[in-house]
Amino acid sequence: MVLRCSLCGSRAFTRVRYSRLTLCRRHYAEFFERRVKNTVERYRLFKNVKRLLVCVSGGKDSVAMLYALKPYAEKSNVELLGLTIDLGIGEYSKCSVEAAVEAFKNNDVEYMLVDLSAEYGFDLDTVAENVEKLRMPKGVCSYCGSVKRYIFNKVALDSECDAVATGHNLDDLLSFTLTSMASGQVDLLIKLQPKNRGVDRLVTRIRPLATLTNRETLLYVMSIGASYVDLECPYTPERSMQKTIVEKLSEIEHKYPGFKLALYKSLLRVLRKAEVKTGPLVHCEKCGMPSSTRICSFCRLKSLMTERIGEKTTETRVTARRV
Repeated sequence: MVLRCSLCGSRAFTRVRYSRLTLCRRHYAEFFERRVKNTVERYRLFKNVKRLLVCVSGGKDSVAMLYALKPYAEKSNVELLGLTIDLGIGEYSKCSVEAAVEAFKNNDVEYMLVDLSAEYGFDLDTVAENVEKLRMPKGVCSYCGSVKRYIFNKVALDSECDAVATGHNLDDLLSFTLTSMASGQVDLLIKLQPKNRGVDRLVTRIRPLATLTNRETLLYVMSIGASYVDLECPYTPERSMQKTIVEKLSEIEHKYPGFKLALYKSLLRVLRKAEVKTGPLVHCEKCGMPSSTRICSFCRLKSLMTERIGEKTTETRVTARRV
């Protein structure tokens, strides 16, 4: 039996079980975009925002965010500025940047490309090479996150943007929150919200895909035929607590459609009642950016990596002279 779209009767593309709808490609795309619009309106993501920095990595989530957000941003008189970062992760970064640039061009969005190596003197491959050698306390993914957050905020400030939009989806937020709770990092629960208001030089962050799952964003880019990088970052660990949480939540979602969204809304209510707040911020003594410590994590990483690169260069030169 061929399934038909509940709205137009044409051949179905997918079934949205929690909404009891069977939709064709066109109507699923409209359904997704409407969900993004509802999230923006319900959580007032565009309040006091006239210029928005849209951060696109080239992956399905950030690409979906850009395509779904563009029409509503135009109607809301919100100017979009795109940003993508070349993190220097070999072929993965090359493909990611190409996908991001294609998305910006297709949506007629002005964009900026920040080359981490050219701008700051190191890249993520360098970080990965030295994590174990220098006994750095965090994994590559944590340092990557610090790099991206720093650049997002700096570009937003330099470009006079009122907010930064990232492609974090419902699965990302739930897995991050539950991992933080398990590790006792209660102060990080503030990042669960669809919107974190800016303070001092820390620009407001919004997450337009906060109520949509991995699967829903994948179906959206497929429904509109958008290109995205489907490679996994080579530094992503094969197993992690967050990956396991996503898998288990998806198993529950399959049995009980709508479970993830219901859990997310419940956690937001708990968060509001608990009044979780971020710790005090100071200005980094090196770059002046907001930080919880005297020297921000980005400047500490940059110093460590540039020193390491300098040492390797010196070693190479000495060897060359000896030969």
